[in-house]
Order: sequence, then structure tokens, then C-alpha cells
Amino acid sequence: MTIRNQLALGFSLAILLMVVSVGFGLMRMGDMQVRMDDIVNDKIAKLTAIQNWRSAAQEVNIQIRNSALTTDDAANREAAETITRLRAEQDKQEQFLRDSVKSAEGMALLAKVNDAKVRTRQVNDEAIQLAVANKNEEAARVLSLKGREPYRKWMEAFSEFVKHEQELAKASYETAKQGYEQAVFWVLVLGGISLLVSIAAAVWITRSVMSQLGCEPAEASDYARKIAAGDLSFNVNVSGARKPACWWP
Repeated sequence: MTIRNQLALGFSLAILLMVVSVGFGLMRMGDMQVRMDDIVNDKIAKLTAIQNWRSAAQEVNIQIRNSALTTDDAANREAAETITRLRAEQDKQEQFLRDSVKSAEGMALLAKVNDAKVRTRQVNDEAIQLAVANKNEEAARVLSLKGREPYRKWMEAFSEFVKHEQELAKASYETAKQGYEQAVFWVLVLGGISLLVSIAAAVWITRSVMSQLGCEPAEASDYARKIAAGDLSFNVNVSGARKPACWWP
């Protein structure tokens, strides 16, 4: 095989392995990007929606209890407006979760939260009507006797839902982390193989060239200059070399 073909083969193998390594790395990075997008745009988004929904529900509960403690009509109207706004926010977060939750377990938990919401809201509406009519004692009694248990179950349903989504997010994170570690491992392996092939090709080509020349290229060049000048009074050590076609007489 000629030196040109040897060089072409050696460099082609090295470049091919480098291309495979880079291509594999890019493919794995794309896969990790998809998983990270799923965590950020799906898992975390759903967790945020649940937390916002729960926060709005807690604030509504505070507003209703405050209304049951005051006979100020202006304060009660303000509380009613705040409750209406917070309930609209709850409905918005609930609709987002209905559109994004796909698993059977997640849908069951969402239904559980919604059922507890309906029961709690019925009691709260009764308490609000009594508070607006300045029947504070009756409103407080309704909240205490009828509202405490539905509200507690509602908060528990929220906690279950949050725990479920946190477990899904954690599983997605572990999967993404494992994919990253595998990608790093295989990129290093392919990079190492590329390096070894490059070194092997360099050694092979160097030995082939040295075998054909029988000496260092600089030394062969010096011999050629002397021959061109008509100086044949030098000795050439060609032990172990094939016949060098470039200057062997």
C-alpha cells in the first residue's frame, strides 16, 4: 500500500470515529433536552398550578373567616370581591390541570381535589351569605361545624396530588440524569477509541515510511543530495528495511 493510501486510510478512520462520537453526543443531548423540557414545561408547570390553586383556596378560607368576624359592609364587599377573584384563579389552575394531566392516577387525584372543592365551596357559600347578612355568629358556626372537615380533606387531597407530581418529576429527573451519565460515558469511550485509532494509524504509517526509506527522512534527503552531487563515498545502513525504491540503486 502506498504512503498516500496509508495516510488516507488512517485519517479516514480517525475522522469517521470522531464524527460518530460527535453525532452520538448530539443525539444524546437532544434526548436530554426533550427530558428537561418535559420536567420544566410539564412536571414543574403542573406542580406550580397545584400550589397556586391551593394558595388561592387557603386565601379564600381566610377571607371568609374574616368576613364572619366583622359587621363592616365595606369590608364584607371587599372580601366578596377578593373571593370572586381568587375563585376565578382556582378555576383557571384547575382547567390547566385538566388539560395537562394525562395519567390515570393523576386524573383520579384531580377528581378527588375537585370533589373536595365542591363540598368546601358549598359550605363557604352558606357562610358568606350569613356574613353578608351580618349574621356573624351563625356564619362562624357554619364554618366551624360544617366547613372544617371538608376543608381539611381538600387540603389533604392537594397534598396527595402534589406528592404524586413530585414523584413523577423526580422519576423524570433520574431518567434524564441517567441519560446524561450514559452519554458522557459513551462519548468518552468513543473519544478514547478515536484517540487510540489515531495513535495506531500514526505508528503504522511512521513504521511503514521508515521501513521503506530504511532511515530517517532527513537522513534519506541527505543521501539524495550527496548522490545528486556525485558523492558516493558514504555508507547506508539498510538492515531490516525493505528495498527503498526512492534511492536504492
